[in-house]
Parts: sequence; structure tokens; C-alpha cells
Amino acid sequence: DTQLPGGRLVPRAGDTYILWNIRMPDEYYRLAEEEFAVAVEEYNRDHWLDIAAYKAPTDPVYIEEHGIDLFVGRRVKLESRKYFLEKGYRQSRITKISRKVNEPGQMDIEISDALQVGKFDKVTDSIGALKSYTKSKTEGAALPDIIRSWDKTLPTDNNLFSARRSQKEFLSKNQPDTAKESIRFLKGVSFGEAAGGKPCGIVDGEGNAEYLTAVIRELLRSTEFVDGLTGEGWQLWIDQLTGLTNLTVDKVTARQSLVALELLIEKVRSVCGQLVVSAANGKIKDVVKQGDNYRIVFEQESGFVAHDLMRCAVTGGKKLKAYWVEVASVIAGGVLVPVSEFGGVKPEAGDECVLMGNTETPLRQNLISIAATEDGQPRIDILDGVKAKNFNGCLRCRLGKLDGIRSSAFPADKQPKGNGLYADNVWLKGTFVLMTGEDILTRFEITEGKIHSAVESLRKEIREEQSYLDNSSFADGMDKWKTGSKATLFTLGGRWIWANGGPYGTKPDGHAEIRTDGKVPYAYIRNSYIMQKLEDFRLVPEYRQTNSQGERVPGVVYLSFSYRVIKAGRLKIEFVNADKTGFENFNMFGHEEDLPVGGEKMFTLDGLWNGTGDFKLSFTGVIYISLLVFSTNKADALAYKYRTLFEQSDRLVKISAAVFDKDGNALKETGLVIKPEGSGLYAQDNTGKIALIGVSVEEEDEYGNTVSKIKL
Repeated sequence: DTQLPGGRLVPRAGDTYILWNIRMPDEYYRLAEEEFAVAVEEYNRDHWLDIAAYKAPTDPVYIEEHGIDLFVGRRVKLESRKYFLEKGYRQSRITKISRKVNEPGQMDIEISDALQVGKFDKVTDSIGALKSYTKSKTEGAALPDIIRSWDKTLPTDNNLFSARRSQKEFLSKNQPDTAKESIRFLKGVSFGEAAGGKPCGIVDGEGNAEYLTAVIRELLRSTEFVDGLTGEGWQLWIDQLTGLTNLTVDKVTARQSLVALELLIEKVRSVCGQLVVSAANGKIKDVVKQGDNYRIVFEQESGFVAHDLMRCAVTGGKKLKAYWVEVASVIAGGVLVPVSEFGGVKPEAGDECVLMGNTETPLRQNLISIAATEDGQPRIDILDGVKAKNFNGCLRCRLGKLDGIRSSAFPADKQPKGNGLYADNVWLKGTFVLMTGEDILTRFEITEGKIHSAVESLRKEIREEQSYLDNSSFADGMDKWKTGSKATLFTLGGRWIWANGGPYGTKPDGHAEIRTDGKVPYAYIRNSYIMQKLEDFRLVPEYRQTNSQGERVPGVVYLSFSYRVIKAGRLKIEFVNADKTGFENFNMFGHEEDLPVGGEKMFTLDGLWNGTGDFKLSFTGVIYISLLVFSTNKADALAYKYRTLFEQSDRLVKISAAVFDKDGNALKETGLVIKPEGSGLYAQDNTGKIALIGVSVEEEDEYGNTVSKIKL
């Protein structure tokens, strides 16, 4: 009843069996013996090594002369017809070197293809002992878990870091290393080692530092710093705009000398009387009369030169003194002045003198006077052309009390008075507000006839010659501007279909155009854009400044425009196809934001630009945009000047309107002229060309009636 194979005798995958009591054919035995012989020969050929050692001494003189370096493991070539019959030489290695201490070049070397079996036995025994020791330890207590370099296992008291993980976690003392996080040294840190064993640098636990030298690249300052006279703290830095090094501190003391190529001294103090700013001044240290001249020596370098007009005036206190003299020549530390120049007044030590004009050099004939005297007329005067001992015709500008100025340029009853500004020329930028609250220079109204006339009005127009964009006021419509819209026009027989005075087609998804139905031309944008190609720009700046790596540096630009949102949308400003090649890395000028519906507002934006790309402004809703300025000057929005004139006399009534540029040149003018002889409308451009439509009474007809003529 026993089934064979059965139970444990049932074969399974992976079982090993020994064939026993089986007779194979005779030819199998011969083939097996041949295969075994081949395997044995191949094994012997691969594993047989000649362990014979060849010993030889060295020639120390030859070794030293040729600089031969022998070491264990170095390949050498053994040459001998006796020992190496087949080739006469053999390649082998040095296995042992015995060297004399007092004669390093004299050595006994052993050369062999392999170490002796005894040495291998020692290594094998050592490995066996180590395995036995390790086994005994592991059986007594399990080894801790190893945290490898890639593991995220948290370290505990029962696991260990692997060698690579330790390299990642701990800073190396022997190799350059990098700490990825901040390190706090509670007791300080020291650097290097100087002469005498002292460290080259120390920072203690309280933050006090001591260095041999220090190089600061851009900024060194106190924790709190505010620049200016009323500021606080200190700072040493490089101005990013000018590239100049700046230092702001409260007090500087130079024990020996101070060398300044240019010294600008600013001081806030209270002055009772008059303060004069000019090219020279000094306090008299000593006065000696030498013949017909006074030899005057100053306490410090004064800056006076020949023909300077030197003045001293003391107008307060018990001692009054005043003299205004011409310097004859310059001496060491002072000047020579003829005695006759003083008019009986004697110069003395302690007199403070100042340059107030020059009889020959125009560049030394200017000065600034700040006066706050008891005459009730505080003022700042700028004078030029002082070439005599008076100020006749020299006042170029006064800020403050204007009483006392008399000028033929103004009517007798309209002379300057009160506090204000008087000057030969004035350039002002900004908004001018009248007492009425209007920002118009002059405005009057004739109420009876409801005739309004603005003599000089200023509109908030842009000054296009300061903008990089051309036609930025949209005065010439879409000239220089591009836009895009999607519309389909229908044709019939190859011609457009016209309906209601225009081509028939689908309504475009987006649209942009210039409209003139408001106070100023404006761009109407509905889910579209306006773009100006770079080649259409009025001016493209060149950026040639480079950084320390030789890369060009972009410039700061400003964009401003007036806008009104009719339908909310997203505004996007960008430069299409801009190229940053050759420039340092920077964020190209651009902006994106959502604008809600609202009244008229002003948009301003500043950023960096390198003079490449096409300017593009897009909006997904409906927006009106006008007065667009793109420039490097933040205050480039100046005004065109508009003038309307109403003129009336006994024989003339004239009404005209004109536009002038910044230099006062008329750009265009239109008007109406009424005379007893006739009337007419005229228009004139900047070239002087005039177009006229006139009506006049000139002659009688054949019946004796006066007839009118219409002329073009």
C-alpha cells in the first residue's frame, strides 16, 4: 500500500540528488576525464604563482645621482638568461625593502610575484580571529541601527550615523567644509595664528571683534542709521547712483593732517547780520605797514588773489568799521594792499574779510549774500558782475523781501514788493495754484457778455521732446502706434459689402483707437492693446556703464499716464522681444494689475530697462489713456503753453488762440479779426503760412451800391 515515490521522496524544486548505482556508457567517462583535465590546467594557469623571491643590494651612488625612488609594490624588470630562459627577462614587483638609516640610498630589496604563503596565513588567521570576536559580541548584544546618508531616521541614543552621514552632519576640522545653517558661538571664535601664537582675529561671546585687516565690499554701519544733519548713527557705504564712497559720522578728529581733494563744509548756525558766500575769505592775524602798503597776514589760507575786492564790515556793537579795498598782490600767507585804499580806516588783527568782486576776472565777480538785519528785509541775494566797489546792476536773483528793488522792466506802480522771488530768468516745474484755488496763471471773466478769456493757461500736457515714445500725446492719432483686432469683412464678387456708410462685417473682439472728443486726445482701448515698435521710438538711450564683470548696467526709467476705467479689466505693461544679452541680470520693466471702474487717475511706474524691445500696453476691459510719458526723468511731464487773446481798440476787435513750445515759438494759431474795412478768419502754422477767409467792403456796383467781396 506504499506509493513510491511518496512522502519525502516526492521531488520538489530546489532539491539536490546524488545519482547512485547508475551505469553510464563508456564514451561518457573518456569525455568527462578530458573535460576535467582541461579545467585543471586552466585553473593552474590562472592561479599558479611563482613565489620565489629574488634578492639584490642597490648602488647608493647610482640611486642618488639618478634620483631613483624605490618603494614596496613598484614594478621592476628582472633580466637574466640563466633564470628566465624563455624571454631573458621578467616583470615583477618589489615586496620588501631594508634601508640603512645613515645611508638611505643603500638598500636590500626583495622582488617576487607574490607574498609568501606564511604571510597569507597570518592575514587569514587575523581575519578568522576578527570574525570570531565579532560573532561573540553580536551574540551577546545586538549592534545599534546604522543611519545611512540618505535615511530620514531620527537620531537617538540607540543608533549610529554612518561615515558618510557623519560627513554630512558634522563640520570637518581637516578639510574645507560648508555649513548650510547658522552657527552660534556662545564663547566667541578665533581665526588663524599670528606671530607669537596670537590669533589673527577674535570675536568674543559679546560680539566684540578684533581683526588684523578687514575688507568691506559695500556697506558698514551702525544698527540704526538716518542720514542728514538731524539723523542718527553712522555709516560707510557706496552710493549706487554715483559710485562714490560716503561716510557719515558725528565727529572726526585728525591728529596730524587731513588731505581732501575737495572739501565741502556745511554748517548750521545762527547769523546776526549778513553772511557772504564767495571764493575767498580770511581772518586777519597780523598787519604791518610797509611803505605805502599794508602787509596783511591771515590765520589760514584765504584764497585771495590780485585785483580781488576785499571787504570788511562791522555794523553792530560799540566798534563800527568798514572798508572795501583792492588787493595789489599776494604774499606768503597774506596780501599787500595800498594804504590809500582804506580811506583812513586801519585794518587790525581779528578783522574778518571776504571776497566781494574782482576788477579784472569775471569768474571772481559773483557771490551769494544772506542777510537778516534789523531793517525787516530778510533775503538771499545772488550777485554777478561785481567789478567795482558797488553793486550797481549786479543783482541777478533775490529770494525773500523784495522791497527796495526798482526795475524799468516793470511799470512804476507795479514794482516788486513783499516776499517773493525776483530773478533774470526762472524755470519752474509743477502746479501753480492761485488764491482762487485754480491752477491757471491768469484768468479773467467779463460777466456781462459771458465772454471768457484766458490770457496764459497751462494744460497738463506732456513734453514730448523729453519722452522716449513718439506721439505719446496721441496728437497725431495712431501714427507710430500699432494695435490689433479680430474682425471679418464680407465681400461679394471680390468687393466689400457696404452698409450704413461702411464695410459690413463681424464685430471685432477687441479694439483700440485715438479719440478727440475730450479735453485732450486719448487712447480708447477695449479688450485690446497699443504698441510702439522700438524703431518708431523718438529716442532710444544707450547704456554703456558696466559692472565689475564687464556686463552693461540697465537704467532706471519712469512711466506715467492719466487713465479712466469704464469697464474693469487687467492692465499689462511689457516690452515685447526684449533682449538682455550683454547686460547683468535684472527684472525687465513691466507690470500687471487689475483696475476697477473709477474716475480719472494718474498711473506711475518705475523700473529697469536696457533699451530693447517693443513697448506694449494692453487692457482686457475698457479704459481711456492720455498724457503718456516714458522717460528717465521722473519730472518730465511739463506743459505746452496755450494762449487765447481778446484784443479790442477803436478800429480793431481780435480774438485768437495759439499754441507755443517751451521756447516760446508759436506752433499754430487761429483767430478772428474784425475791422471797419472787413472781417476774416485766419489760421497760421509754425512755418508762417497763413490761410484766410475774408469779407470786405471794397467797391460799388453798376447801380452805385457798395458791394462786399469774399476772398479765400
